[in-house]
Amino acid sequence: LSKRVTCIHEFFECQDDQVDGYLTDAFHSIETALNHAFSTTAWKYELHGTFDNGYLKSFGEDNTIALLEMIKDAYDIEYIPVSATKTVHIYKRLGITTDYQIRYKHNLVSIDKQIDTSAVKTAIRVRYNQREDGSYASVTTYTSPHANKYRKIKWAKTVEFDTTDEATARAYGANMINDTPDIMIKCEFVHLQSAGYDATDIELGNSFYLIDERLHENDLARIVEIETFPLDK
Repeated sequence: LSKRVTCIHEFFECQDDQVDGYLTDAFHSIETALNHAFSTTAWKYELHGTFDNGYLKSFGEDNTIALLEMIKDAYDIEYIPVSATKTVHIYKRLGITTDYQIRYKHNLVSIDKQIDTSAVKTAIRVRYNQREDGSYASVTTYTSPHANKYRKIKWAKTVEFDTTDEATARAYGANMINDTPDIMIKCEFVHLQSAGYDATDIELGNSFYLIDERLHENDLARIVEIETFPLDK
């Protein structure tokens, strides 16, 4: 239910690896962006899959982790650092979709659902078609298809984009806003091996079916954090 993956370990030593210089404000391949971000660190990266070009602005002059976070947003990626090999594995999406079910009164003990809309924006204005004096001759508006789910438009801060094409400017605006809420469901379930539970189904990034008639939930949920507890003796 969230794209945020948190890893706390040796990878944070990359905060000390300062990258010099900027890439031009333009669309770049992910390889170009990663090569720049990893140019001063002993860590390396490995791509899993193919990725579209992403637009980067003011990309550089920061540490590797900060630049990797910019890459995550620009290319819509997820990543896992592996300390043993000093490798950051880059994915379009972590995990797989499984047919495993977590169901209330079956193997679901408790559930807590939280919806955070504080960061949601459903419209944005984009200034484009820059004049020689630095001002912009044109402005366009991108409105999210999810805007009608809210009582009023949630405006993002107006941005500027170096293009003369309105459709390109609008597409840039769409890429600059988050139009879906963060939904976090915490659940505690019991291990039912006899009911078909497969330990390989419960991995970070995997999706499974969450069924709870009380909350009208019958959708795919995604594992973003796993906590294990020792059995009582």
